[in-house]
Amino acid sequence: MKALLLILLLHAAPAGAVTRALFVGIDSYAHSVGKPGNSDPEFRDLAGAVNDVLLIKQALAGPRWRLGLDDFAPGGDCQKHNAVSVTLTNACASRANIIGAFRALTLASAPGDVLLFYYAGHGSQARDPLHSEVTGYNSTLLSQDARGDGVSDIIDDDIDRLITAATRRGVHVVTLFDACHSGSATRDLRGGEARKAPTAAEPMAAGDDIAPLPPPVPGAAPGYRVALAAADDNEVARETGSGPDRHGVFSQALFGALTELPAPAYADIAAEIRRRLVKNGDLQTPKAEGALTMPFLGLAPPGLRLFAASAGPTPDRIVLANGSLAGVTVGSTYQLFANTGAAVRGEGSLGTGTVESVTIGDAVIRLSAPLAGLPVLAQVREVEHVYGGSPVRVAIQGGSAADRAAVAAAIADATALSKGSVPDYVFVVDRGRVQLRAGDGSAIGSALDLADAAGIRENARKLAQYFTLLSLRNDRGMAAGSLALTYDCAPGSPSAPLSGHAGETIAYQGDLIAVTYRNTLAGSRHAYLVALGSDLAIAPLTMEPDPLAAGQSLRKRGLVAGDPGRNHFLLLLTEGEVDLSALAQSGARDMVPGNRLEAVLRAAARGQASRDIVRIGDWGAQIVSVNILPAAARRESPPCTFRLPGR
Repeated sequence: MKALLLILLLHAAPAGAVTRALFVGIDSYAHSVGKPGNSDPEFRDLAGAVNDVLLIKQALAGPRWRLGLDDFAPGGDCQKHNAVSVTLTNACASRANIIGAFRALTLASAPGDVLLFYYAGHGSQARDPLHSEVTGYNSTLLSQDARGDGVSDIIDDDIDRLITAATRRGVHVVTLFDACHSGSATRDLRGGEARKAPTAAEPMAAGDDIAPLPPPVPGAAPGYRVALAAADDNEVARETGSGPDRHGVFSQALFGALTELPAPAYADIAAEIRRRLVKNGDLQTPKAEGALTMPFLGLAPPGLRLFAASAGPTPDRIVLANGSLAGVTVGSTYQLFANTGAAVRGEGSLGTGTVESVTIGDAVIRLSAPLAGLPVLAQVREVEHVYGGSPVRVAIQGGSAADRAAVAAAIADATALSKGSVPDYVFVVDRGRVQLRAGDGSAIGSALDLADAAGIRENARKLAQYFTLLSLRNDRGMAAGSLALTYDCAPGSPSAPLSGHAGETIAYQGDLIAVTYRNTLAGSRHAYLVALGSDLAIAPLTMEPDPLAAGQSLRKRGLVAGDPGRNHFLLLLTEGEVDLSALAQSGARDMVPGNRLEAVLRAAARGQASRDIVRIGDWGAQIVSVNILPAAARRESPPCTFRLPGR
């Protein structure tokens, strides 16, 4: 096996955002049928995966995207690399080389860069020994040397750890997988037409060779992640054609989308892939998740809120596939666009309308003028938000009367905020700066310049969004045991509940927490777990692709207790799917004033959108709270040895 030379990738990153890429294509496997070490006659070689690498690289290096990729060509070396890309095929695409290349590209990337990982080859499944997957199986990618000589598949947990390490450095990660079972991480060769290796005989857990992971970059805003995959977790991914024209059907559709769509967002690419597969009669279901409203290989404007739209009961009405659960409110104004890319750029508006009614799962917008027809990929973009829900009590203190009037003017549009004698939050003015503080006096984010009306207004918006979620508590059959917090202890160390003090649950900064959630309602339900941080951050933690059966439990592990303050976990159980990603928001702004990187860092984390949302029906919610104390406040030893983060 040839060693991969990656040292050249570790040069200083050039100025400006850069796209780096890892391409992996495997037709010939070391332990497929007829080769030493093979024990499964169903594990066969492929014929179109390397062709797919060439096809997608052609699209990305072409006149539309102009990426300066390496000059890999078939018939030569099975690996090539330059300053921004690595290509690994067949014998060079070992597990060690794939992981090493991803790690090196991550280290070479600066905050704001994009890391694209394209894989074409076998996908499979392996039993999950940790019982953290809904299906009981991990989805996997097969390296060239997998399933022989003690080499395991690359499981979804391995990939997630690599991606998480990159996004913690502020790097945006895009994965494009043309393989079977690729909906969550990862082609079947049925009759020579599909890409799937047989299910592994033994369970597979995350590999020790993933570590050491690249460390976070201090101060970097988290990068976004996008995943486009050839097939759902229980589906095969097909390839067709012969010779140099043999390709995966997903990769062919992806090539068409990349070369023909004008300035697409990821959501537009996903929709075009789906349209092409349906037109060709292909039964596999391509999957898309993550920050789909982002322009391909780029960033969207800050504060963007997009929702899919469909035709309403009359020509002057359209229906949104999201409602009050995603923060849509009566009276808010939206612009209508033909697709996501146009909505992101704000170009070519088809009209404007106002929300006239809202339910939990959808909303109706009345347009200012009727439409002759609505585009299939229509999206709306919020241009003016009217806050709803229970008012948040605020006060403005300190400074002069003129200073307080300036703050009041900045938050005047936030109708969810009301003045109260016992405020939940206070805007404190002091020497030309405005500090948002909680009712107990603790600071939320950094102080802002009094002249920064936009920043003050943004903090007011985040307050309203945050309290809208806290008001979702209800008693629709939700049992007290639906949501439980424990320490995330290492294997062999007994699980321990979080500590209690003065009637509240507490943890200490740096502790590792696990959240166990259970469907306590009658019948199956989709489960959504959302973290509400003390700094007003909202982070959807889990959006399970499959519903939980009645009584079924899952556990989210590896949650690190962050900054001190009162944090909350919200569990939502719904009859149908709902897109909670539009709820995501960073915490109250906490940047060094005057930092030139501020605009870039604030743009690094964006909302998300999906087209495949149905009405959610009946729902239930439960919230549990944990007060995180400074690590120095701990007076006793931790109750267990913590599991290594990411494992």
